[in-house]
Amino acid sequence: MVKLHCGDLIVMGSDGLFDNLTSGEVTHEVSAYFNENGVAATKHESALWERQCILSQLAERLLHSAYLHSKDTNYHSPFSMRWNRRLAVTHGSERRWHGGKEDDIAVVVAEAYC
Repeated sequence: MVKLHCGDLIVMGSDGLFDNLTSGEVTHEVSAYFNENGVAATKHESALWERQCILSQLAERLLHSAYLHSKDTNYHSPFSMRWNRRLAVTHGSERRWHGGKEDDIAVVVAEAYC
């Protein structure tokens, strides 16, 4: 269990998100979104409806980033790193995975509201 505080953001996603973005990349995308848009990440200065729109836009940004990575055959995705480590253990270096992993991608961003 994780204790949430007012304004904490929760990012939930399918394997399609986390096979193509590391947790560090997710954190970077969240920070970049709030910095680029001049939005306070942890304050309820916006009306509730406006805040929901911001969170929806952030989810779309994460989805788009994961989608682009899934199509990139040169990207060292979290999936390819796990796959290649597993193969190295079981089969030597045969049949390495290169790039992202195309998959369905679902993203939900929520904010703890007090």
